[in-house]
Amino acid sequence: MNVSTFRAECLDCGYVFAFPLLPEEAFGEFVVVSETGMALGYLNSFAHPAWDTIHNVVSEHFGTSTRRTLPRFGAVRPRALEHVEVFQWVVGRCIDSAHGHSWHLSYPVCSQCRSRNVSYGNGQLVGALEAPSISFAAFDHLTPEHQSSRVRELIAEYESSEEHRGA
Repeated sequence: MNVSTFRAECLDCGYVFAFPLLPEEAFGEFVVVSETGMALGYLNSFAHPAWDTIHNVVSEHFGTSTRRTLPRFGAVRPRALEHVEVFQWVVGRCIDSAHGHSWHLSYPVCSQCRSRNVSYGNGQLVGALEAPSISFAAFDHLTPEHQSSRVRELIAEYESSEEHRGA
């Protein structure tokens, strides 16, 4: 997938780099970035049954409906926002790894200092790049019971992580 890149700047170390962004109308499509910021991929959620499996288990955990869509970010309640954060974190860990690293959905990571304190989206187009499609091959090879179990394990891991506690 050819993806436009825009100027991004790390607010911690000052490094300026190109960050890929999809157009607003790209519903259900995401740019995924490795936790190191060195690899990226393209995810079309409608092309992966894993997306629905993960969504259903996360929704069950939060006691919400299993609708295809997650809560909108408009006037979202804190619990609904946590639902979205957990869902995206779990999806990132169910995608096949990038050289041993997990993925994040659509937020920039400075490849110099690995900070997520990055300013981007100001509309300054700097180029384009090819983002390879990602897969859930390892997750897809699990039985449905093991998929659900894996998602529940990842939810527990997220809830006990420093990232979740804000550290």
